[in-house]
Formats: sequence, structure tokens, C-alpha cells
Amino acid sequence: MAEPTEAEQLLEIGSEHRLRSENLPFDIDVWYPSLRHFTFESIFIPFTRPEAEAILHYQETRFLERKGKLTTIDVEVLEKLEQRIELSLRGNFPEGAFMRLCGRSPKDGEPLDRDYIREKYSAELQKLLDEGAPLTGNTKMRAISKVHWLKVQSGADCMSLLLTSERVFADLHDWIRWGEPEQIVLRKWEPELSQEFEFRGFVCNNKLNALSQYDHYTYYPGLERMKDSIQAKIFSIWEQAHPHVGTHSYVMDFVYLPKSDRVVVIEISPFLLCTGPSLFSWAFDREVMEKGPFEFRIKDTPYPNIDPIIEVNWEARWKGEIPKYDQFYDLVQSQNNFSISLSTISYLTSFTSVGLASFLYPYYLRSKSLGFSLLYSGLCVLAFAATSVSIKLLRD
Repeated sequence: MAEPTEAEQLLEIGSEHRLRSENLPFDIDVWYPSLRHFTFESIFIPFTRPEAEAILHYQETRFLERKGKLTTIDVEVLEKLEQRIELSLRGNFPEGAFMRLCGRSPKDGEPLDRDYIREKYSAELQKLLDEGAPLTGNTKMRAISKVHWLKVQSGADCMSLLLTSERVFADLHDWIRWGEPEQIVLRKWEPELSQEFEFRGFVCNNKLNALSQYDHYTYYPGLERMKDSIQAKIFSIWEQAHPHVGTHSYVMDFVYLPKSDRVVVIEISPFLLCTGPSLFSWAFDREVMEKGPFEFRIKDTPYPNIDPIIEVNWEARWKGEIPKYDQFYDLVQSQNNFSISLSTISYLTSFTSVGLASFLYPYYLRSKSLGFSLLYSGLCVLAFAATSVSIKLLRD
């Protein structure tokens, strides 16, 4: 029996390769053509291979400290990618967009404007406090749900996320190594969208068996009284969309837009453990998720002891400043200029010392002076060293 390949071995464990492989049939470029009338308008910008490699080189240089991986050619490629995204945004979504890759979003990336995040969070938190909400972890979570840090309005906004997201790195690395190209997806921004009204539905064997509040950490006080109305609207849109999905079991995310009083499909995911179960559990609620009877779960009490999680994963994250993504472009250019200067010095030194050694060689053969012999030997060592450095720089 043949030994399993590396790719086959990675599919047997909880690897990024397995995660991407399980999600590929449910990537947005697969289902969007069939469900476009039920979801947000989206456009696709395929990565070129040099663009994907340039993003990988950037992250390897910045975060893994692999010097020399990012080159000036990579920087030129990234700058052109930014221009391409900018044109797509201006032409299609001048009011802004939500950016993601085909499989997932770069929600772990670094937004370009940290001030906006801090100011928006403080404003939303103060608004809730003014309305009488207590200063608790749950109130902070409600404020966080109103901060849209993945909204992009420029090519620079997109590049900041792409170049700092470990999710993007993993997906592009998987493409470069195993195949299945990636794309940037720009989705029309919906100002009504709020995580408070996002829901996850579990469909098995053509039945919507379970529905859950998507944000399973936060208790939203007004959600209970709207539950029946939202459920009816979700079932209505699901019954229309389901015949176009193309598979009998999947997970579908919805959002209710309160001002326009309608439900929109966000995305679909595999009916597998790699998809988060929200307020259900793959271990304890599989029977309900697979067979029913139908159950709609929303959080009815605040999540206990959530304050330390908020402090570490939210408040600490936005403290201080970090370098902008394009500052590393300048660093690469400076290193390249230094390398060019060093190369020039090495080439000139090599050329001069080799030429001088060749010119003096006949005199060296006839000379009986120890001093001249030592001087000539030193010149030869210099010529050898300078030539070696020149060859190494040329190879690099």
C-alpha cells in the first residue's frame, strides 16, 4: 500500500488544509451565482499568483522575521493590487464594502484606522449607558457589535487587512502549496447590518431544524419580543433560497434588517464540525440539528465572567498604535538601497583588486622582497574576498 501524501495526512488532522478543503464547496464564489437574489451584491477580484506570493512574503518578513523574503518587486505588485482594489471600490461600491476572501473574512487583521475603532466603541458604549444600561461586560459586548471594523472604503483599507491577517496568510499559503486559487470579494455595505440581528440556521436533509442567535456571547434585551416575527421572516427567505443551494445539508447565516423589515442571506457553510454551532453544540445537540423538532435559541441571560475576555481580546487590542502596513514598504526600499550600495562597493573593490593583482603578478614573480610578497598576498586575499561577496550578492 502506498504511503499517504502530505496533503492526505493533513486532511486526517485538524489542519488549516483540512479546514479549507471542507469549506471549499461552500465558498462564496460557488454559491453566489445561484443565491445572488437573496444576498448582498458582491464582486470578485481574483488574486494573481505573484500577488498571493507577495502577501505571503510581506507577512513572513514582518511577522516571522524572515529577512529578504519581501522584495521591491513584491512591493510593486502590492501597490498595483491596491490600485486595482481602489478602482473596483470606486466603480462598484463608492459608499464602502465588506471585504473577505472566498472562504472567510480577515477579521483578525489590522484595520487602517484604529482611532475610528476606539471612538466608535466609546460612542456606542456611552449611548447604551445613557439609555440606562449598566456598565457591565454584556453592555460592552453590545457596543462592540455596533463597531464595523471590517468596512472598507479604499484600497488602503483592504491592504491593511490583507497584509496583517493570519487567516489570509493561511488561505493563500494553502492555495500556493495545494491549488484552488483565492479571490478578494467585495460585498456592498449595508448600514442596517448589526450583529445583534444575525442568525445561524442548521439545515439537514432539506429541513431547517435549528436556528440560533449568531453572537452566542451577548444577551440582547430586545430580541426576545421580536423572536417570532424574525423566525417567520427567516423561514420565508429560506424556503425561497433553499431550492437554489444545490445540497440538502448545510448551515445558512441570515441577517434581519429592522428599518426595511426584511431578512437577507449572508452566507452558507458546511454542516460539519468546522462550522461553529452558536448556541447549539455538535456534541450534545446533534439530534436536534439533524432531525428536529425545530428549535430557535436566543440568549436570555448575560454571559458570566466575560469582562476578562473583553479586556484581553478587545480593549487591549486597540490600545496604542502599531506601524501602518506601508511603512514596511519603505523599510524594504531602504534595505534594497543599502544592498545596492554594498554591491557597488564590492564590485568595484573586486574589479580593482583583481586588476591590480594581475598587473603586479609579473613583478611578484621576479621580486625577492618579503614586504612586496606580503603586500601582494594581501591584495590577492582582498580580491578573493571581494569577489566572493559580489557573487553572493548577485545570487541573492
